[in-house]
Amino acid sequence: MQPKVPITILNNPFLSGVTATDYPNPPFLLPPPQTPIRSFLSPQNTRNSHPWIFHHGLAQFETEIDLQLLKGMCFWMGRDLEIVEKENREMKRLLDEMKLGRNNRLEESKGGGRKLSESNGEVQRWRSYKSERQECNNQTNRKV
Repeated sequence: MQPKVPITILNNPFLSGVTATDYPNPPFLLPPPQTPIRSFLSPQNTRNSHPWIFHHGLAQFETEIDLQLLKGMCFWMGRDLEIVEKENREMKRLLDEMKLGRNNRLEESKGGGRKLSESNGEVQRWRSYKSERQECNNQTNRKV
């Protein structure tokens, strides 16, 4: 079995001047030589105007083209979907990092980065240190 004409040739608007003689010995019936393939497969060439085309299997070939075209579209759309999903995950990750960075900056500006009320031992130590300093300051002020 000989290879079929690539689907890109029949569907590519830039190759509308391709003729039947450009593909010798295809596995299906082509139009007469020097007839542009794109105009030959146009909607004007219906079953009534060229019954021999459909009798010799061009209609089946067009169905195969449609099937291959759909398979190709599905493949490329799947790849595009994977790329978009990957970009979406990356953007979400960056957004989460930005949110965490902003929240950390807000906490640092409010409480110096640490909250003393988290541990009662630290609060008691801080109070005792503060009261000792005040007592020392009061004693030095009395002496002066």
